[in-house]
Amino acid sequence: MKRIGIHLRLLKTLTNSWYFQILVLIVLGLRIGDVPGVQDTMFFGLFIFYSPVLLSKSIQRARAFHPATTKVLSVFLVFITLLLMGHSILGFWALEPLPEFAFHLLAGLVILIDISEHTFLKFYQHLHPALAFVSTFAGIILLGAFALMLPHASYRGVSFIDALFTSTSAVCVTGLAVLDTGKDFTGVGQGLILLLIQAGGIGILTFTNMFGILFKGEKSFRDLIFLTDLISADNLRHTFRSLVKIILFVFGVELIGALAVYYTTPGTDWFFAVFHSVSAFCNAGFSTFSSSLYDDSVRYNYNLQLVIAFLIITGGIGYNVFFNIFSVIRFKIRRALFEISPYMGKPKKMIVKWDLNTTLVIRTTIFLLLAGWVAFYFLEYDNTLKDHNWWGKIVSAFFGSVTPRTAGFNTVDIGAMAVPTLLIYLLLMWIGGSPGSTAGGIKTTTFAIATLNLFNQVRGKGRLVYKWRTISGNVISRITTIISLSLIAIGTATCLLVSFQPELDVMKAAFECFSAYGTVGLSMGITSQLCTANKTVIIILMFLGRVNFLTFLIAIFASISKPLNPIPAVSGKQYLCELKPFCVMKFVIIGLGNFGSSLGLRLIDEGHEVIGVDNRQDHVEMHKEKLTFVVGADTTEEQNIEKLPIEESDFVIISIGEDVGASLITTALVKRHYPHNKIIARGISYTHKAILETMNVYEIINPEEEYANQLAERFSLKGSLLAFPIDEEHEIVELDAPEEFVGRSVDNLDFGSRSLSLITILRNTEISNFLGKSLIERRSIGVVTPDTIILEGDILVLFARFADLVDFCNGK
Repeated sequence: MKRIGIHLRLLKTLTNSWYFQILVLIVLGLRIGDVPGVQDTMFFGLFIFYSPVLLSKSIQRARAFHPATTKVLSVFLVFITLLLMGHSILGFWALEPLPEFAFHLLAGLVILIDISEHTFLKFYQHLHPALAFVSTFAGIILLGAFALMLPHASYRGVSFIDALFTSTSAVCVTGLAVLDTGKDFTGVGQGLILLLIQAGGIGILTFTNMFGILFKGEKSFRDLIFLTDLISADNLRHTFRSLVKIILFVFGVELIGALAVYYTTPGTDWFFAVFHSVSAFCNAGFSTFSSSLYDDSVRYNYNLQLVIAFLIITGGIGYNVFFNIFSVIRFKIRRALFEISPYMGKPKKMIVKWDLNTTLVIRTTIFLLLAGWVAFYFLEYDNTLKDHNWWGKIVSAFFGSVTPRTAGFNTVDIGAMAVPTLLIYLLLMWIGGSPGSTAGGIKTTTFAIATLNLFNQVRGKGRLVYKWRTISGNVISRITTIISLSLIAIGTATCLLVSFQPELDVMKAAFECFSAYGTVGLSMGITSQLCTANKTVIIILMFLGRVNFLTFLIAIFASISKPLNPIPAVSGKQYLCELKPFCVMKFVIIGLGNFGSSLGLRLIDEGHEVIGVDNRQDHVEMHKEKLTFVVGADTTEEQNIEKLPIEESDFVIISIGEDVGASLITTALVKRHYPHNKIIARGISYTHKAILETMNVYEIINPEEEYANQLAERFSLKGSLLAFPIDEEHEIVELDAPEEFVGRSVDNLDFGSRSLSLITILRNTEISNFLGKSLIERRSIGVVTPDTIILEGDILVLFARFADLVDFCNGK
């Protein structure tokens, strides 16, 4: 029995390690690729070995006090695991009840979900988000390259450099191809490319972290900050909800797109529809046609072009923009219905506004689409559009304006376009899509703010204000850096291409580099002619364009400069201490004045998590490197309160000082939206405290008054160093040990008839700092015993009635 227990513990340890799940996933991939030497029984055996622990974990999750979503998913995993285990057992006798495709899909899903929990909880939370993002993309690219080299992924075999190029282009949703996707790759290979596009478009971290945080239960501030930075959200409160909405939004749009592609393209199958829907939404530009949508069978299919254009625009705008648009429209509908009839229900929020990001994205996108549409129509009217009818010219020109926004599909011959059109394409490819989308480029908001700043400088204005909001100098500085790095990368790559292959036309080489960095995928026909060195240059350029050159440099710096602890820096906000092995609490401190900042720093020193909030930029900058996270926001505005992760906190401390109005409004808003959270508010006057009492906050404090009382008590007790009132009659006080106590043991101390309790003794102790210098520090000796000897310089910590302490200090 003992040996069986050891074996079971070994089995659990092995299967709980995510390296084992990776091994099972690799063997599954090799089985799908029919690699010689990989037998079916090998995977069946591994999965049977892995199933008991997977079942056990799923049952534990289902029984735990988790949200209903987790329970449903856990029950689903139990059912699927039993099904797969039964299939694997019967597989030893060549009896496979599940279709091979279904078995591979379910097995991959179950393994990926289990890996997600490990990666999120044990790996990514200890990495800088930029490093996690970059390393994940690099890992998927390498894994995809090896997968595309499997025997059954291609018809004639693929070299490593071509497989790496294709994998990078798919994961970075670029679309540049050195091989013909439809002719060189089999159905398995095309399926792998589709998976790589989806992994790169939606972001594999988004998918895995959803399951990781779902199974974790309680979420720390570090988890929320990591995910917020990962999905480019501006709301710390609804990070997980945003994560789920992103995944549902992506798959929902892709499903609708697949249906539209299928019914607008007669004679094609469902794989064609799904492949082009995913490729279009992810702005990848991959097509199973050798000449993309310029193929004779679809060149004049204008309905298909409109569907693809819709998918490209939807994927390139960004999730947060659509979520904000939906929220505003829903609010306006509810408010209109309520005005018509009070019985329709009043909107929960007083007002829902357009985000600044939404305004910039929509206006810039519309301007670029219209400008590109008009320019393409007139410049190419008698050139590449001459074979189309009037409607075809309009649709093709519109599609020609959409596709350089990082999509990569083409319905005309790129090499035959006029030079002015090519120059416009360079600009559109360089700008790309919007933040938080599947598109690349420097992003529309970067271009918009840079343009606004240009006009601002020309007019001689110091601050950049848009829609009554000031755009900070940090944002402008970051935008300048992004633009500079993009031009450096594209210019350097163009020089390298021409240097390695002097026969290349400079215009074609520059077009290729703009397309690669913007993750567009359009080409003037030189991609397949590139040598190995130039393929490597384009691979690096596609990678930098997808992960963002600045993010890549931040990740490199984060990996080289090791912090003092394993806790990462998030968005420039570095954690300065390692969490201690006790109950870590989460605090939101609103107001980073002297009291709020001092309290936050002390809590950080004690190993807790603290999110600081202040509306003064100088206070935000001062503490962003010291607290867990710092938010610059005016908490008297309801929408800012709703974005804070107060639900996840243990205490909300409102430490706003002199501005009583701001303190009361903030407290009221926090109490309204989070009625069950513990709120500690600072009251600086009798009236202020009285109003706070009516709000039923957890506790009202006045640090100045409390310290003044302590100081007065200290002066009232002769020889006391520090006094802590417990109630109206009792106190804890620190006193210098009287001379007559020195050298005596505790059981021989004479407190007379007074009821005094000795709690502990503070004693001078010699310590060494990190420079080796000796210092004297007062430290507690712990619990005192009857034979503890009082030494000269000791400080007694006593508990007693105030009256007895006064008599003792006065020698009565």
